[in-house]
Amino acid sequence: MRALGAVVAVVLGGLAAGVLPAAAQTVLGQPPGTPSARERLLMLAAAAGPAAADGSTGRYSRVHLVRWVRSGTAVTRFDSERWRAPDGSGRVAERRVDPPGPGSTVDYSSGELPMPPVDPTADPTAIVTSLLDMVGIRYLDRPERAAALRTIAGLPGLATDGRGFSLPVAATRLTIELEPDTGEIVAWQYGDAERVEVLSRERVDALP
Repeated sequence: MRALGAVVAVVLGGLAAGVLPAAAQTVLGQPPGTPSARERLLMLAAAAGPAAADGSTGRYSRVHLVRWVRSGTAVTRFDSERWRAPDGSGRVAERRVDPPGPGSTVDYSSGELPMPPVDPTADPTAIVTSLLDMVGIRYLDRPERAAALRTIAGLPGLATDGRGFSLPVAATRLTIELEPDTGEIVAWQYGDAERVEVLSRERVDALP
């Protein structure tokens, strides 16, 4: 499964060193002065800047995704476009790209594409799944992107390798990749079972 898309590759600093003695920090598995995964993500949320499509306008959020889904040893790639209006109407078009296969386009009336708010009291798996469902179908503006990152930062088991963030979800580990300048979530992967990448997102006036 290819690892495409932008990933977090930012050296984050600025936290005061010396909160713990160097020896104690080394024992805890962190070099002296290194921010934790939670601190890194909160810093990215605070620094999230404008995205190119923030100025786009229109009734529909349009999100273009590519998905890789594993079944046994076989990996299938799908191309998916989603349009959604605030009233829950819209369209989902998906086709199998590799191996080539049939596609489908489904139109939804008002209320048929619901987007319930993320419940902060739910279990961590439900919270992050709801967030990614939202990222996959609705355009998030700058404050919403920062809020999503802050929510993820509060979930248990968060870790980072300096490129992306990961946390336990059910029986696997979810990896989330970001565009550091804008705070956009650009890809996520559930173990080796599924990978999703956001190719583009914008607001548009009408369905094609």
